[in-house]
Amino acid sequence: MEAIYNIWPEKIQRVAFLAINLFCIATIVVIFFFGIGIVDMVIETGQTSEAAFIPMWLIYGAIPVGSLLMMLGYIETILRHRMRKPIRSADISFDQGRHDS
Repeated sequence: MEAIYNIWPEKIQRVAFLAINLFCIATIVVIFFFGIGIVDMVIETGQTSEAAFIPMWLIYGAIPVGSLLMMLGYIETILRHRMRKPIRSADISFDQGRHDS
């Protein structure tokens, strides 16, 4: 797929990049709403985990929370691509370049 993408003119690449990311966001929105439904169901049934005795909605809550974080990541990717600002290693580093490797 990348080979085909790379032979397209830059304008078509930009449109395709946006379309791909919007499709991913739409898919994640669906996962988010299904996750909310699962959390609601688990809250209604009052399920708790057998081993840790914690409410299962805390565990299943990772689905909508993770979906939100993924949507934010895709939105950031779209904005960075639009501004032509690539991600640098310092953008994703926990030590912010303070330590030598």
